[in-house]
Amino acid sequence: MRQLTVGDEFCGCQIEAIAGRGGMGLVYRARQRRPERTVALKVIVPELAADPGFRTRFEQESTAAAQIEHPNVVPVYAVGEEDGLLYLTMRFVDGVDLGALRAQQGRLEPSRAIHLVAQAADALDAAHARGLVHRDVKPGNILVAARDHVYLTDFGLTKRTADTQRMTKTGMFIGSLDYIAPEQIEGRGVDARADVYSLGCVLFELLSGSVPFPRDSDVAKIFAHVYEPPPHLEGVPEPLARAVARAMAKRPEDRFPSAGEFASAALARIEAPPAAQAPTTEAEAGPGDDTVAPTRRTPPGRQQVTVVVVDDHPFFRDGVRRALERSGRMTVVAEAANGREALETIRRERPMVALVDYEMPEMDGISLVHAVVSERLSTRVLLLSAIVESGTVFRAVEEGAAGYLSKDARRQDIVDGVLRAARGDTVVPAELGAGLAAEIRQRAQSQARAARGTGGLG
Repeated sequence: MRQLTVGDEFCGCQIEAIAGRGGMGLVYRARQRRPERTVALKVIVPELAADPGFRTRFEQESTAAAQIEHPNVVPVYAVGEEDGLLYLTMRFVDGVDLGALRAQQGRLEPSRAIHLVAQAADALDAAHARGLVHRDVKPGNILVAARDHVYLTDFGLTKRTADTQRMTKTGMFIGSLDYIAPEQIEGRGVDARADVYSLGCVLFELLSGSVPFPRDSDVAKIFAHVYEPPPHLEGVPEPLARAVARAMAKRPEDRFPSAGEFASAALARIEAPPAAQAPTTEAEAGPGDDTVAPTRRTPPGRQQVTVVVVDDHPFFRDGVRRALERSGRMTVVAEAANGREALETIRRERPMVALVDYEMPEMDGISLVHAVVSERLSTRVLLLSAIVESGTVFRAVEEGAAGYLSKDARRQDIVDGVLRAARGDTVVPAELGAGLAAEIRQRAQSQARAARGTGGLG
């Protein structure tokens, strides 16, 4: 297969420069000969192009995307193959993607952010009307041209709504993990509401300056999207924060039914007078507003992290306490020797993090996690154990623990884990990443099969 370089002639175009890189291939700026114009030429990576199933799907979906005529959708000019390479040519948009714009300008003003997102929402509604789901809505696929005109691109990852396949043959998720809907991760069927979730994540980032779930690993991001409620959006009118939270509801039925309705609701939240903004009844709040659980606030960058250390061995407690306090970032406000004492201490001290031995007298770590979660205490419980394996780690985090680390880990790794837990991250051993990802997929698929077997109820 050919390797394209600047100056090459390919499919009636001359390559001028590399315009971008993505998971599916390279995008070039090229000069098309007939008709004479500048185009964006996307060439699929050979590994994917060599897969017959992918080739068929790519051609079908790209052709379907080319039929969408909308001012906010990048027009697709041609789809084809030359010298063994799959390609498509599109309008070349002279501008920046939304991710680059946010990186350059930081948080956007709500009115501008919603104006940009509303245009992407219009494009999505047009695609959804044709039975297509984008499945990879992210700032990198939203282009901003002159006068803040938005184009949604990269419909090569769309799919028919009846198609329930969620992963490529290489085992990679279709969709970016910072914006992916829970049902995509779980292997359930997706529809327009999956794109609504992703668009909600995009608007959250534009308004806050950060993705909703900034985590240190893909596994932690997966956990967050599936199990953690959307974080509270600070610094914007509360009705707008609720609208974004509803778009990011875990259950599709709790979200806005369409991207356009989400954008309209967000716009109404900043245009309405203050007295009219707050919903006064459950019906006015919408089906998703009352399903968003309160979340812990991320501590400021240099705020002292308060910690309770729980272990039945005083020497271990003392060693961990000294390591935490030597960091200069943490204060151990109390220690406890068993689970019941730990729960009473957490109730009294309300620390940010409780560092807890998994096996304790009177109440084990999982039982303590249950108690903290059921009482809606704000403390994040980070478990430690001499035995660490993926199934136990998965169960602990699924039950509500902030994470799970080995007691044999370096003291610095434990210190780092506590700081990450205080930030809201899910903390798991790096070496278990692949096993945990597999565990998540297997359990999610089992749950999906069970739900289908009972009609999807429960």
